Amino acid sequence: MLNFKSVNGMAQAWHVLLFVCCFAVTLEIAVRFEQKAKYGVSVLDRYSYDAVLYTVDEYGVRGQPNAMFEKWHLNSLGFRGPDMALRKSPGKIRIACIGASETFGLFEQAGNEWPRQLERVLREKGLEVEVLNAALAGMSLSQRILHFQNRIVPLKPDVVIMMLEYTSYAGLTPAKLEARRAARTVPFNPGRGGLSEGIKSLRVLGAIKYSVIPKLPPAFQRAYFDLELYNKVKLRERELGPQFRSFRQVNDIEIDAFREDIRHLYDLAARHGVHLILASPALWLSERNILLFYTNWPYIDESWLRQATTIFPNIAKDLAGQSNIPFIDLGQVIVNRESLLMKDMVHYSDEGAKSVGDAIAKMAEELPVNLRISLATLRQP
Repeated sequence: MLNFKSVNGMAQAWHVLLFVCCFAVTLEIAVRFEQKAKYGVSVLDRYSYDAVLYTVDEYGVRGQPNAMFEKWHLNSLGFRGPDMALRKSPGKIRIACIGASETFGLFEQAGNEWPRQLERVLREKGLEVEVLNAALAGMSLSQRILHFQNRIVPLKPDVVIMMLEYTSYAGLTPAKLEARRAARTVPFNPGRGGLSEGIKSLRVLGAIKYSVIPKLPPAFQRAYFDLELYNKVKLRERELGPQFRSFRQVNDIEIDAFREDIRHLYDLAARHGVHLILASPALWLSERNILLFYTNWPYIDESWLRQATTIFPNIAKDLAGQSNIPFIDLGQVIVNRESLLMKDMVHYSDEGAKSVGDAIAKMAEELPVNLRISLATLRQP
């Protein structure tokens, strides 16, 4: 016999599901048209951080000239910050800052990423400088060197500030090292595809994350991001199985590769008459930040990371000393103030970016005498 109560309940469930789907589609359409009006992006194109801001040229991934995504705006050269000419103006010192998202800027308000704050500090000292934020999110150190050689050298910078990184050296084998040495471009990773990439293409999710969530009370923000973090870590663990966190000890191949990259960087800078400053990144290794680290670097265990943050900076510092190159450990800049100056393991708050800009500005005193003389002659009256 037909159970009318059961049939009625199923009908109501379908009505609710249909309403939710219609509401979600309507919201997605509304967000797309709002973004078209606000940012000029097509309602049909994928609108995400990497899809909008990145493109590819003969050297691999690069910034898309004049691209805009939320608060991130790129200039005509494809770098974050105000426009600048290919040829530097006479009487100006051009400084290029190379790194990944910690340099490009993530949590800071627009214009407060540390390269912009560095520029403000130097100009307040009366120096005629222009600072190029030449960072691209996700670049390894070897990719940053290729980026420097292929894209930054033609802009004839006087100074390059290279932010170091260590995690891309984890798990190196002779075969991987040979493939890395043979690379001549900065590769583009378009994503893993499938359901994950399909979900990312839903603009309403990005709008919620970048526009709605930051306006909620801090407790709600933390609950949202903690749930998201937990799910991501569990997904990574299921995907990789025993390979999850399998890199536990820094080995000699990794150390030798890092040392070789630093020497290559020195040679490249010297060959093109560029004054080099090395910066070791600040890392806030809290329990929550370690979990967040596993979502991006799931093969690396905390034990490897803690070893690397001791071994690699010391190598860079020693090699810098041998070549009379300024070196700054940004970990010492933020020590005991991590919760104020950092937003996660590697990204800064507005105040943290200012502290980094202030600290790096002081490194000008350690540059070779000829550049210091040039800086002094460029002081504004």
